[in-house]
Amino acid sequence: MPEIGGFQATSTITAQEFKSFGRVRLYRGIGRKFYGRSDYSHDSQREIEEFDTTFWFVFLFVPVIPLRSCRIRRRYRRRWNLFASKTYQVLHRLPMRWGQILLTWLEAAVVVLVVRVIGRMFLEYLRRQVG
Repeated sequence: MPEIGGFQATSTITAQEFKSFGRVRLYRGIGRKFYGRSDYSHDSQREIEEFDTTFWFVFLFVPVIPLRSCRIRRRYRRRWNLFASKTYQVLHRLPMRWGQILLTWLEAAVVVLVVRVIGRMFLEYLRRQVG
């Protein structure tokens, strides 16, 4: 695989495997998306990162059902860069990473709980302002 164009070039096996994933996007918080990251490696010379992740069915931005785990490669993205390229290459499929899946569910549950508590606090604040 050539150094410069190697990142965007995919083998036919990887392209077929990627197509079997279907669309990797969310529409109004519902769809399929990659969540989680483990076994991370970063090549600073080529600005490429690789890691194991899980492909999820997502409802209201919350990962609900893990569909499969895989190793992906993508251009290095700095955290919080919303405009970074989302182009990636699926290197190979992995057995389900249950540790990563349970951790993702736990993180999602904590976020949902925090949003719920903040929502209740806000509603209570509004009730006190009106009453």
